[in-house]
Amino acid sequence: MLFDLEAQLADRSEDLAARVFLGVGALEEGQGVPWMERFQMVTNVRSLEQRLKARRYPSLELTVHVFEDETHTSVVPAVVTRGLRQLHGR
Repeated sequence: MLFDLEAQLADRSEDLAARVFLGVGALEEGQGVPWMERFQMVTNVRSLEQRLKARRYPSLELTVHVFEDETHTSVVPAVVTRGLRQLHGR
């Protein structure tokens, strides 16, 4: 869904005036957990990062962080705290 929304935005505008933080746990993919493998969380975050960078939106401030040793559940506090600090100052 995010890829579709981003494509629609790109069709309407050449800029994205936003500060975006994308965070994902490294253990959300590739750890042999069958029900998680289908979501490809790390791959999707990296793909969205590359797509946004390729658009070269002049006003976009993009930060991406893969949290080592974090799972889909354990990454939540790290993403929230790091994201808030990144987007709103330390």
